[in-house]
Amino acid sequence: MKLTLKRDLPLLLAALLVIWGLWYARPIGVDTLYPELEPDIIEVYLSDFMHRHEDRRLKLTAGTEEFDDLWSEIQELRFRRAPLQRGGAGPPLPGRDRGHLRQIPGGR
Repeated sequence: MKLTLKRDLPLLLAALLVIWGLWYARPIGVDTLYPELEPDIIEVYLSDFMHRHEDRRLKLTAGTEEFDDLWSEIQELRFRRAPLQRGGAGPPLPGRDRGHLRQIPGGR
């Protein structure tokens, strides 16, 4: 069977694109994103703008049971990247709703 550039190149490129997409969309964890990360402090900040403007803060330091429990849960998290997502990291486009950029009720 003879390989022809005109016929086989598009098939080869499609196969490589599928393989790359599967690799790119694989679940990754904090250890993959930040391999050297060993935090001494974990700070959590929660803010409720929708009902009654209420802020809560939690600061955990290494060596405590709460810190170890939260850090192990963070390390178990897995994230996926969508290879076909358009404009995920760019600026918002007019008319496009980006959940975290919605205007706060009562705000300017």
